[in-house]
Parts: sequence; C-alpha cells; structure tokens
Amino acid sequence: MYGEAVIVFNQSLLKAGDTNDVLKYRHKQMMQLASKQRFIAIQFLTFLKNDLWKKSTEHSNSMAQLLKKRLESIPKKNDKQLIRITRPVETNAVFLEIPREWYEPLSTIFPFYMWRTKNCEVRLMCSFDTTENDIDQFMNKIDELVQN
Repeated sequence: MYGEAVIVFNQSLLKAGDTNDVLKYRHKQMMQLASKQRFIAIQFLTFLKNDLWKKSTEHSNSMAQLLKKRLESIPKKNDKQLIRITRPVETNAVFLEIPREWYEPLSTIFPFYMWRTKNCEVRLMCSFDTTENDIDQFMNKIDELVQN
C-alpha cells in the first residue's frame, strides 16, 4: 500500500465553510498532495471494504500466536533454554533472543533483522500472507540448528 489516511472523529471539523475545515484547507496548507490521489484512495476503499483490514489483521496476529507457541516448544539443550521470548505477543510481532550463531542461517532464508545486537534479540513479523507452512519451514530450520 501507498499513502496515508487521516481519520477525523470530531465531525464538527468537517463542516463546509468552517474555519477548522481540516480536509479542505489545512491539508493543502500543511501537507503534500499527490496528483493522482484517487489511485491512492482506492487502496483504502478496498482495504476497508468487507472488513478486509480486520481479516488480514486477525490472520497475521493468529500466525504470530502460532509461531510463539511453536517457539515455546523448543527443547532445552544441556539444561539451557535456547530461545527466550522477550515481549508479550499481542500483535503480529514476536520478539525473541536467539543464539547468535542462528542469526545468519535463519535470516538468510527468512529475512528479518536483529532488533538488539547486544543480546541477539530479533523481531519476527507475521503478515496477511503468512501461512502455517511458512512457520513449519522456519521451525524445521530451527530444529536443524538445535541438532547441531
């Protein structure tokens, strides 16, 4: 998607001729206007239609919960926990600390970046098109790394 949406909850700000007419006057004074704004707007209309935004969000959040559950099942090695989920999984993001030697082999196949280098904390993101198979493949690679 390209563009930004401005949501105005105070309907009095939208009255025509009002000096506080946010969309008509202030937008042109303080923001940049795209020349073909209707092409940008159609993305939002499609995204909001039939709750597509909600379905996409619910799916990506549920995939993050599945990933969290699968990560929590990684066994200890020599009585040491190999990974540690560092933040509550409340959206589509999973933050965890991984062994430093896992970063390169994992991120080469599944692009992600290190959130905090000091403790090798990474951020994994699930999206509207993340599948259970994607999570299976990620976990299969982790299983390989655990065995080594």
